[in-house]
Amino acid sequence: MSWQLLSQTKPRAAKDHRCTWCNEAIPTDSIYDKTVGIFEGEFQSSQMHLECAEASARLFKEFGEDCYSLGEFKRGSTEAR
Repeated sequence: MSWQLLSQTKPRAAKDHRCTWCNEAIPTDSIYDKTVGIFEGEFQSSQMHLECAEASARLFKEFGEDCYSLGEFKRGSTEAR
């Protein structure tokens, strides 16, 4: 599986979002992690709580995983729901 990172920023939310890691709300005015890239030829964009972005980085680095399902993990954890 191939992932090409295009950008990763930490903006302040101008509107509510859903975290792609835990599927919990990211409220307006919160700082969050926004990642944009291409995965297996498809454009991808994710918005995550900062602690969820750290958990995803751990999962990818420590376990060699490179994909996950929407809302698959608990907030800020690599533990599945």
